[in-house]
Amino acid sequence: MPICLHLNYRDRLIPAGEMPVIDCEIGHDCKTGCAGILRAVLKNGHGQEIASLFRAVQDGSGQASHEILSFTPTDPGFYSVQVDFSADAPSRTEQARISFGYAPEKIAPKRPCPGDFLEFWNESRKQLEQIPPCWKVIDMDDPSRPDVKTSLVEFTGWGHIRVRGWYVRPAGSGRYPALIQFPGHGASLVPNYNWPELAVFSLNIRGHGNSQDQINPGFPGFLTHGIGSRENYIYRGVYLDCLRSIQFLRTRPEIEPSRIVTEGHSQGGALALISAALDQQIAFCLPDVPFLADFDFYLQQGEWPRSEFDAFLSNHPSDREGLLSVLAYFDVVNFTPLIGCPVLMATGLNDIVCPPAIAFAAHNWIIAPKELIIYPDGDHNTTVLQHARPKREWLLNRITR
Repeated sequence: MPICLHLNYRDRLIPAGEMPVIDCEIGHDCKTGCAGILRAVLKNGHGQEIASLFRAVQDGSGQASHEILSFTPTDPGFYSVQVDFSADAPSRTEQARISFGYAPEKIAPKRPCPGDFLEFWNESRKQLEQIPPCWKVIDMDDPSRPDVKTSLVEFTGWGHIRVRGWYVRPAGSGRYPALIQFPGHGASLVPNYNWPELAVFSLNIRGHGNSQDQINPGFPGFLTHGIGSRENYIYRGVYLDCLRSIQFLRTRPEIEPSRIVTEGHSQGGALALISAALDQQIAFCLPDVPFLADFDFYLQQGEWPRSEFDAFLSNHPSDREGLLSVLAYFDVVNFTPLIGCPVLMATGLNDIVCPPAIAFAAHNWIIAPKELIIYPDGDHNTTVLQHARPKREWLLNRITR
């Protein structure tokens, strides 16, 4: 007797002031129908139980039983309802779960942006400009791909760290749009041949892929490396690596500098947003399931890789506020109001790695033209897979005009 849950809003986003209504359809195994006890539990985004109900189900019709459940969420955010049905005969328990958002357009971080946020990043960019990039492009063409040229790119980033990436572009003459791909947490990017219409620079930020020889905190370890101060936190160098990668593309004669796109998922999605904020000439921004947003919320809900922050705080329990104060300078939410280009974002309602609440926290503060595609049953990985084709079509319809 499987259970199917149907919400009264197909996209599972409930507007403020409305009530989620769930049709709980209980199947049957025999002609006598179904009877038993139904229990439904409503949990908030932190996994806390905030409401529950019990109901006796009596149905001898031989048809599926429909039980209508309703709850009243209190605050903007994301919720889940888990239903357990214990059948009388034959003795059996079935479970089902559904997630939904309530007034997600009203989700906002509780921590204000630091007053000297812009000053800090303007000064960081000035310091980066004092460091010669020392570009190095090493041709590594693949004979099996005569239609493209492939190169290993090296440059010097903030702190005089050498950073590398893979640069793929069409072999023909002319000027092309370019896409910068940023890596997920711990990922190692390789040459990307999936965008033959564009040039693609796949950047391995410091500590990732082939950029680990001078700095390599490891995983776990990366998220808290240097977190004792905003000046030394590893993401300061990471964000500036991203800026320098954009600068590299602007040195290339085959690149149309007004048509550069930032893209990535998870950590890479966060870096795509931050790069578009720090460089006002980016044409489009494509972040999937972005990470590094609304840390006050994330540290209460997120799964892996939040464990890196948990380990740090278990050894430094009195430093929680200090940690969050540093993270405020690196929080995507504080960058998104600076973005000036169109943004296409994706999130999945079953993502426990980068919960949809942090995607909405970032999205809600974007002033530029924006679109957020929701995948109601998507988790961290399936959302990226489902979104690949719509994202590709969305970009090519705009960038190749």
